[in-house]
Amino acid sequence: MRIHSYNLVKISTVLIIIFYGLPILNCVPGLIRVCISYFIIITGIAGVLSQKDNNRSLVVISMVMLFILLIYFGEGFRLSDISFEQKARSLMMFFLPMILGSYWIENKNKTNIRLDFLLLVFFFTCVTTILGILVFPKAPRILAKSGDIDKSIYYIRNIGGYGYIYSIVFLFPYLSELKKRVQSSKRLLYTIFQVLIIICVFMSQYTTAMILIIVELPFVLSKNMNYKYYIILSSITVLLVHLFVDFNLIINHLSDFANNLNLPIIANRLDNFNQVVFYDSTGGDFYKRTNLYLKSFNAFCHSPIWGNLFSKSYRDLGGHSELIDMLGGIGLIGLSVFIMFTKRTSDIYLKSCKDFTFKSVFEFEVLLIIILMLLNTLFVAHQISIIFYLCPILFMHNTDELNIEKEDIIL
Repeated sequence: MRIHSYNLVKISTVLIIIFYGLPILNCVPGLIRVCISYFIIITGIAGVLSQKDNNRSLVVISMVMLFILLIYFGEGFRLSDISFEQKARSLMMFFLPMILGSYWIENKNKTNIRLDFLLLVFFFTCVTTILGILVFPKAPRILAKSGDIDKSIYYIRNIGGYGYIYSIVFLFPYLSELKKRVQSSKRLLYTIFQVLIIICVFMSQYTTAMILIIVELPFVLSKNMNYKYYIILSSITVLLVHLFVDFNLIINHLSDFANNLNLPIIANRLDNFNQVVFYDSTGGDFYKRTNLYLKSFNAFCHSPIWGNLFSKSYRDLGGHSELIDMLGGIGLIGLSVFIMFTKRTSDIYLKSCKDFTFKSVFEFEVLLIIILMLLNTLFVAHQISIIFYLCPILFMHNTDELNIEKEDIIL
């Protein structure tokens, strides 16, 4: 019996949410995880390409494959222990939600996956992560490290790592928008989830995640604020603070506050920042991270068009900023490929949404993605891709933003 394309895409969508939404599945043996990954990829792409009008999808998938080749050869993975198969599979799993999301927009009358399903998976992991951090305070930081580290003790408790922590930061604004469109009972549940997200992010002590949450709060608390006005207002506020307030004093107070909240990693980073900026110190995490950014930027300056792709001598990259690493590794040519297929998809999302407020939220999320790419790595955080690309589709479907025909909901 022939399986319809939307059934294949639905299977792939549901499995990728479970696969990356529940860290406990990392306890599954490696070979089985690889097989599951390939099943999700093949099922999803086969479903997308089996639709009648698949020209746009074929172009996007081709550009993603080209980008994967550029990243592998430009960012030096060919010189590392990471095989092409491993890197290609990981990157394909990151971009798969984008491909699936585009399909669901084009076939909106067939979307029958509930948003509550995605939220339940991520809510469960949020609770288990908080409980896990109470036992293992440094667990999220350890999970972000590479190398021969036994992480099973954390995975078995379903503790979320780098990708999960940042994904719930991107989920936070959508929950605020959802609360405006649901009954009071669900509104309370979404508020509880938001409170748990803030607790989880601060307990994880990921500095950039905490900054992004703080940046989000005024935006989500305001009513119908356009993200462009928010950027202008934020820039003016920062400028006024810089002119009339002693930053050194503020950072010292924030460091003391972090110590009082038992957040030693944050307090230490604030002290490092203070020493580097105000006292020309050459030590600490902030100074090291700045040097990593400069290493990638120097590689870009050496060959701005192609990066490392056709350079006679490979220049090392910092590995701590997805955007600057991309510039240093594959240059402006590679970056333009990335911009083309991501902008193509984002435009599809924005044109499909008739609600101005939700459109503003999505544009705000794009801004946050750019900030994250500038400050940190992104393509290893598959959960972010799920929230960024799949959550809007399920959101619009569940709130009738796409004029979807009523159907029986399966999940």
